[in-house]
Amino acid sequence: MSATPGYGVHSLSYIGAFAGSLLIAWLLTPLVGKLAVRIGAIDRESHAKVHRGNVPRMGGLVFLPVFLLAFLAKLIFMPPQPLFSRPLSVLVGALGIIGLGIYDDLKGANARHKFSVQIAVAALVWFLGVGFDIEQVGPPLLMQAISLGLTVFWIVLVTNAFNLIDGLDGLASGLAVQIFLVLALGAYLHRWEGLCFLLLALAGGVGGFWFHNRRGTIFLGDTGSLFLGYCAAIGSLYCAPQARIEHLPVGIAALSIPLLDTALSVWRRFRNGRPIFEGDLDHMHHRVIKRGFSKRRATSAILAFSAICNGLAALMILRDSWTVPIAMVLAVVWAGFSMWIGYFKTLATMLRIRHRITAFSPDSGPISLVRLNSSAIPYPLPMNARSSLESPCSQDP
Repeated sequence: MSATPGYGVHSLSYIGAFAGSLLIAWLLTPLVGKLAVRIGAIDRESHAKVHRGNVPRMGGLVFLPVFLLAFLAKLIFMPPQPLFSRPLSVLVGALGIIGLGIYDDLKGANARHKFSVQIAVAALVWFLGVGFDIEQVGPPLLMQAISLGLTVFWIVLVTNAFNLIDGLDGLASGLAVQIFLVLALGAYLHRWEGLCFLLLALAGGVGGFWFHNRRGTIFLGDTGSLFLGYCAAIGSLYCAPQARIEHLPVGIAALSIPLLDTALSVWRRFRNGRPIFEGDLDHMHHRVIKRGFSKRRATSAILAFSAICNGLAALMILRDSWTVPIAMVLAVVWAGFSMWIGYFKTLATMLRIRHRITAFSPDSGPISLVRLNSSAIPYPLPMNARSSLESPCSQDP
């Protein structure tokens, strides 16, 4: 083990942070749901949603009192630490992200506005002292610019990854509980004791919310998903002795599901010639449902896969000398899960279609035909090629 526990805070403090936050969130969530209905923060049924009926969103607002109480308790009862020498760095960023989420849940915000606020918040957090530590191997100004760019990219990436994965009852909140617990382990072992306290409080708060969210009675909304993503991004920076880029594999392993779904979504939309920020019904959870799983079983399957990935992340924390072989195992696990939900098959189909369209000649007719619906073709085709591909005269071998 490469690290030792922190400053000797009694374990009951951590247990109290988790259990107290769980109870507070469990009690407050129904009240937040009633508030959401009153102010019109409703997620209405539509063909683009997997839920039925109108459900209150903005449930993530319940994390605000949990976070503030935990933050206040940390400042009062725990000694100052390097990460919190400027405590407003984390707090201001959290308030900015929650404000963005509330506005989006109430009024709606387009992608440009969301990214502008997220980039501004991430840059502000960096200027206030939280971000990647870059080894000084070049001009100081260049190293600072690299640190700023990496920090902003990471915070914005993880923040939006949680927003994208929030598609089934209890999925994003269940993932967050697992991730915060693993990151808390890293923070504790590497002496980020205050951060460990906050992460455990957040894990408990999200757990209390999850009991309601898993039944579909209230949704996280952007208020919750963006906030959880922001907190996960900050926590993943400090699950190692220093916030260095070489320690990032732990955070990547813990955040496997949100990051993998985001990467596959960007790749899919790019390959299909669609806007990257345009929503669709082909996320990871949609694909699991298409395999015949119910929504609840699909959530359980993805959470089980996440538990495997977070177990590997915990091993990286406990045995940092095993990082490379564990990362190789993680890559195999990712590839296996991607194959199971059909992404590699989709890639092969797309490449086969492109090859056959290239071989299509308007003069001599199609050389090879494949039986597909037009909606399944992953990018726009000329009408003559599309009709040929839809011809029932032959089937794909």
